[in-house]
Amino acid sequence: MEKIEKFSNFKNLVHKLPALIEDVKYTSANINKTKSLIKWEPITKFEKGIKKTFDWHIENGKWLRKIKI
Repeated sequence: MEKIEKFSNFKNLVHKLPALIEDVKYTSANINKTKSLIKWEPITKFEKGIKKTFDWHIENGKWLRKIKI
């Protein structure tokens, strides 16, 4: 969330609540196995990808809100 706060006007996006018993206590992502198995490397750096995703949602948010699911 700090990355989004960095390039947006939004601040204090995270409001921590007490953990629930059913919450996942630990998660991790690691692309090293993917890199070695299929010789794949990401072409977009994490921060740039987050910025592109944020910008896309800002530009397309109006029509996204019209979609009824």
